[in-house]
Amino acid sequence: MLSLTRIFLHHWHRFYATVIDVDGGLCLTGPDDSDSAAVLDAIQLALVGDPVRARFTRSRYGFTYDLDSYARGRLTDDKWQRSGNTVSYVILEFSQNPGNARITIGLCVETGPRLTPEITYFILPEPLSPTTFVTKGRPLPRIELKPLLRNWRGAQYYEKPLDYQTELLNRLGGLDDRFLDLFQRALRSHPVRRADEFVFTWLLDSHPLDAATLRRMRERLSELHAESDRIEKQIIALQPTAPFYPLLLACCGLDGHSISITLKAIPRPLSLSILSQPLAV
Repeated sequence: MLSLTRIFLHHWHRFYATVIDVDGGLCLTGPDDSDSAAVLDAIQLALVGDPVRARFTRSRYGFTYDLDSYARGRLTDDKWQRSGNTVSYVILEFSQNPGNARITIGLCVETGPRLTPEITYFILPEPLSPTTFVTKGRPLPRIELKPLLRNWRGAQYYEKPLDYQTELLNRLGGLDDRFLDLFQRALRSHPVRRADEFVFTWLLDSHPLDAATLRRMRERLSELHAESDRIEKQIIALQPTAPFYPLLLACCGLDGHSISITLKAIPRPLSLSILSQPLAV
């Protein structure tokens, strides 16, 4: 069984080269709940991988944290701890029992006021070594991190969150992708007071509605209704001729090249010609 043993945060909200030891459990306290939320969101990001999929906390100032605001330390609408470009690290260490083998997973984030956040994910088959990533206050940028990981025996790094998620779930014991969703729900858990609430939260998966598909289905349904009305009107229009069907008289003539069939009925005659190959009479 894998157990979380240590958390390393650098340039993440207010945390600077911080190692948090987890000894079977972790109790987060402090004057501002944003610090504890930042730790939980860091764990979420390291396990989920994709910042788009992450459900970050909403601050008491009205904005919702994202990758850039955590990495640059956004405190209020216009106040930042790191106003320029920055390099951040979120790293988790797990131990496996029995044997006490260690595995380290994490990510390096580079962002700035005019930059789109870029991420390199990595998985290491050994214990966490904070000084590898931050030395004398200087975080290792991605351009230096990737060559280091390439030459690191057993290390793997990824640029795409899906590749990282796939390998991470395998390393964590062959977990199903649903684990990521359940983990995120657990972070936002609250007392369950009704059975239907429990079912919707823990048993049923959420599936976003495709509004464009629903709109096309509605338009197609309207077309089918209109077609049904048109056919119904045609049937009604044909009903007055029904009593005269037994009075139809057929006359056939052969001219060697075609068969001419004339159907005479009241109120008016109807002619129908069927072309064919030359006939030998």
